[in-house]
Amino acid sequence: MGIEVDRLFGKVGAERGTTTENRVMAVFERRIKERDCPEWLIGCKQANEKEDRRGIDFWFETKDVGNIRIQVKSSMKGVEEAKKHHPKIPVVCIPPVSSEDGLFRECLGVVEQERIKYLQERR
Repeated sequence: MGIEVDRLFGKVGAERGTTTENRVMAVFERRIKERDCPEWLIGCKQANEKEDRRGIDFWFETKDVGNIRIQVKSSMKGVEEAKKHHPKIPVVCIPPVSSEDGLFRECLGVVEQERIKYLQERR
């Protein structure tokens, strides 16, 4: 019985993750298209399967530093696991109850921190 419960929780978690990723993609596609985002942000795309296995969920395209990769999780437990398995990939936590504005600010904050690191490395 324990294995069946674990399998169900895994399925629910995966579905929640997919829902969160779909929300992130929809919000960023719309905001970038409407230019309701920083000038330096020009694109967003979901990672392919191979990239996803390496811990990348999204690529954010910028005018000045190229592409920035991030991983999106819907729980702090997921964030902890992601950091353990892919410590070099920045992770953002987007709980299912996050508003569109909250989701946008959280993701953008992580992308912006990475962008600043890239800019500082160029100096």
